[in-house]
Amino acid sequence: MLTETMCGTYTATEQSIDEDALEVTLMLTRIWKDEEDVWIYAEQKSSDAEKVTYRREIYQLVMNGKNKFIQTVFDPEKEEAWIGAADKPKLVKSLSPSNLILRDGCTIGFVYSNGTYAGSTQDRCAFDWKGATLATSEITLSEGMMVSWNRGWTDQGQQIWGPTQGGYVFIKE
Repeated sequence: MLTETMCGTYTATEQSIDEDALEVTLMLTRIWKDEEDVWIYAEQKSSDAEKVTYRREIYQLVMNGKNKFIQTVFDPEKEEAWIGAADKPKLVKSLSPSNLILRDGCTIGFVYSNGTYAGSTQDRCAFDWKGATLATSEITLSEGMMVSWNRGWTDQGQQIWGPTQGGYVFIKE
């Protein structure tokens, strides 16, 4: 059920939360259906005219008890080679679990309750991007909507990137 709720194309175009919010498209596609665990290819890009892809990740989803799930986050090797793969299923087929790099500390634990999956990073998620060294993610997922609040931090705890007031509200297309 988590897989069905999570997969699809989402758009965040109206963000009254934060002046600096971007218009964003998020595409989540199940891959490697023959594998025992659930694997999802995630691609995030700006919704502006240039549609710049700026994040590619692979998620492994496993159950971790009743109504509990773990999302392990991986980066594909040679990440730039996978730009646009969300629209090219044959390209994703050439990728395999052996081509993935674990993103240490970035695992998200989800708990399901009353039609909603909610989770966040629990450890120090090393993430070197735009001057940040750490990242945090808080995600709430329900039928047709995802709220994703990703932020980057320095080792000293200063926020470098991401919305300051709340997460992006993604509506499933």
